[in-house]
Amino acid sequence: MNHRIIRLAGRSYVISGFTPSTAKRVITTLRGLNVQELKDIPDAVPVMANAISIAITGSGILSRFKAIFIRRQLINHAKVENLLEATETVIGMIPADEFYTVSSITNQFKKAIVK
Repeated sequence: MNHRIIRLAGRSYVISGFTPSTAKRVITTLRGLNVQELKDIPDAVPVMANAISIAITGSGILSRFKAIFIRRQLINHAKVENLLEATETVIGMIPADEFYTVSSITNQFKKAIVK
C-alpha cells in the first residue's frame, strides 16, 4: 500500500492510499484552489486544510466528522508552509494514471455504443 506520514500542527498523520471516492473528494476540493494566484495564500488555507483533512480521514463511516476536527486544527495551528508541503504530498498521491485509464476505457465504450 501507498502510505505517507506528514507532520502538521504538532501532530503526525498517516495518509493511506486513496480509494476512488476519497480521490474524487480530494480532487473536487482542490478545484477551489487557484494555483496561478498563490499570492492570496490566506484565502487558500481553508481549501488546502479541507483537502488534507479529507486525505487523512479517507472514506470510512465517520470520516466526514473526523475531517471536521482535523480541518479546524489545521486552520488554527498549522503553518502555511507546512500546509503547502502537505498539499503537494496529497496531490502526488492521487492515482492520475488509473483515472486516465478508466477515462479512456469509458470513451472507447461510448464510441462502441454509438456505432
